[in-house]
Amino acid sequence: MSVHKKILAVMQDIEYLRKDDEVSFANTRYKGLSEEKVTAAVRASLVKNGLIVFPIAQVHHREPIGEKTAMLTTVDVTYRFVDTEDDSFIEVVSSGTGVDTQDKGVGKAMTYCYKYLFLRTFAIPTGDDPDKISSAELDDKQKVAAKKNPPKAPPKAPPKAPPTQTNPDTDIAPDLLTMDVPQLLNLRVDGKPIFSLDENRGNSMKYNEIKDAGGGKDFLEGLRKVATERRAALAEMGQQSNSGGGTKETTDTEEGLF
Repeated sequence: MSVHKKILAVMQDIEYLRKDDEVSFANTRYKGLSEEKVTAAVRASLVKNGLIVFPIAQVHHREPIGEKTAMLTTVDVTYRFVDTEDDSFIEVVSSGTGVDTQDKGVGKAMTYCYKYLFLRTFAIPTGDDPDKISSAELDDKQKVAAKKNPPKAPPKAPPKAPPTQTNPDTDIAPDLLTMDVPQLLNLRVDGKPIFSLDENRGNSMKYNEIKDAGGGKDFLEGLRKVATERRAALAEMGQQSNSGGGTKETTDTEEGLF
């Protein structure tokens, strides 16, 4: 059996393909035939009749259309149908176009080209006109949907809390007046400890120095006053860094107590 007779056999196998897809854009609505359905039907008959098809040459070109970002891609592909029994073959040329705003134009054009290669070579009726929708219309539809559902802006970081006000009579922040020594030693600003327990730090303050900071009254009050000063200093440094004033490197004197 020659390649021509096998093409005839495929035509006898596939007498009609019903449109399986519905396309709509704006006020236009019509039914279309998907490439998947065409390829599946033709492939089954090709395998049954020992006929194969593959591209042997292709040229394509692109040109702007409509919007500045939209490109019309046209491909011309030469396909070869080969009879697997006697290696006889024929060559058929098919063309396709595709519109896309990015890099999918060639793929769309090749899909269109491949579908109509089968529909025209095997004279498969579909009962309607060829597809009329363009990729540009689909892109417009996606743009409209994007405008209706714009991406949400990332949440803004909460504003920095102002430095804690101190009690004018004691120079100690009110919330520190009820804290004991362990609570004071665990105080942090933006995750940074106010006090350091590193004994090797050059700025270590001894018991008497802490006591003197509190006016010589007692160690706990002195510790509260020093904590008030250290916390306010670290909070101010954090605000300056976040306001674009540059990142200030923390020194031993600013970061630790013990």
